[in-house]
Formats: sequence, structure tokens, C-alpha cells
Amino acid sequence: YVIDKTHADAVSNRRMYRVKGTSNVFRMICSDGIITCAELRGGWAWTDNSSYYSKDTREDTLFTNPIPMLRSVCWYDPRLSVKYVEPGNYSVIIRHDLSSDHSMQDQINLRISLIVREHETHDEIKRIEVFFVDQFPSYKICQQVKSQAGFVNTHITNMSTNDFYKLDSKDYFELYVEWTHNDMNWKDGYIIDGVLLVPSNMKNFTIKQAKKSTVETRQKVKKSLVPKKVGMGKHTKSTKK
Repeated sequence: YVIDKTHADAVSNRRMYRVKGTSNVFRMICSDGIITCAELRGGWAWTDNSSYYSKDTREDTLFTNPIPMLRSVCWYDPRLSVKYVEPGNYSVIIRHDLSSDHSMQDQINLRISLIVREHETHDEIKRIEVFFVDQFPSYKICQQVKSQAGFVNTHITNMSTNDFYKLDSKDYFELYVEWTHNDMNWKDGYIIDGVLLVPSNMKNFTIKQAKKSTVETRQKVKKSLVPKKVGMGKHTKSTKK
């Protein structure tokens, strides 16, 4: 496993370790399990233009500062790749926030895909759409986010890799999240910290749990941080719900 030295000061109190072979994916050690976390910090249209995005510093980030805060755009297209997802059952959570006067309600297409890639070439072998909605964030989500201070963890969907594909020693899973505009209206007041994959057996997950850990859990995470090559298995048919 790899401890990212440049990231250590920002995440040390949360016991987060960067996954080898990635720049944005981390494992967070909690008292009752391991959460996969991926930060979103740039790389899409206009993020380097201060007319459209500000660079905000947030004390409640799980990751590093600064974070792109949407000022005003009509073209919106963030992408987030979460490589080397362990096989299992997860709750997919977006960690985000809205300004008090935002104009984001129902303005985004949110698509989440699960991809199988080949280890050496990273070529795509198979893909399934895990979740799609064409009006995000909904009124309910906007109210939830605005009613709380700081970043809010919004549950989006449940996901099981076992329903889709059984890995062999040459493959790995990647979760791919896309936010895209569904019209050319001007949008503003939205900020995304990242995406969390919380194991389904962690029923009472909170960020505060990440500050606790046990010797047993620490030993477990060291084994899981390197992209895992599981035993040989047969491919299963895609099951899309």
C-alpha cells in the first residue's frame, strides 16, 4: 500500500491512504470497515477560469484544498473515476454542498457506471449503467443539503459488483460518475468534495467514525490498498436493474 506523503497533513486525522496507481482514490479506515473515497478537484471545462469557478478553501473537506466552486456556467461536465473498487456491495454517496442562492435544482444529468477494465492495458471490457437521473439535484436533495451546515453526504444508490461480473486475475472494477448539464440554463452555487463507496454492512456510517480504528482494521486495510487481483472466476451475465 502507499501512504501519500503530500496528502498526509490533510488526511492524517481521518486515517486515509491513497490507493496505488491512482492520484485521487483513498481508503478510509473506520471502526467497522473501510470506505473508498475519491476526490474531485478539476479537469473538466472552465475549472481554471476564475470567471466560472472560484477556488474555495473548506475546513470540512475530506481531501485537499482548494476545491472548484461553481460561480456561473451553462456548460457543466465534471467526471470522476474511482479505480480499483473492491468487489462487494456498496452505498454510493456524493459529498457536496450548495450556496443559499444556488440555481442548480433539476439542472443536471447524473450518470453512474460500473466498468470492468484489463489490468495491464486498462482497456474497457464491459460496462453497465448503475444509476441515471435527468433532473439532479432534486428539490428534496436541495432542501436536505441547504438544511445542514457544510458538506452533506447524499445517498444516491446501492450497488453490487456481484450482480454484474466476477473478476479474474487480469481485471479490475472502476466506478465512473458523470455530472452533465441537461439544458443550457446558467447554473451556479454548487461544489463537490467527492464520492464515497460505503460498504452496505456499515449501517451507521458517519464521517466521525473515520477518526477511530482498531488494530484488526488497520491490518486489513494494508492488504486492501494495492489494486487487488482476485482468484480466477467465470464471467457472469450482466444484470441491469
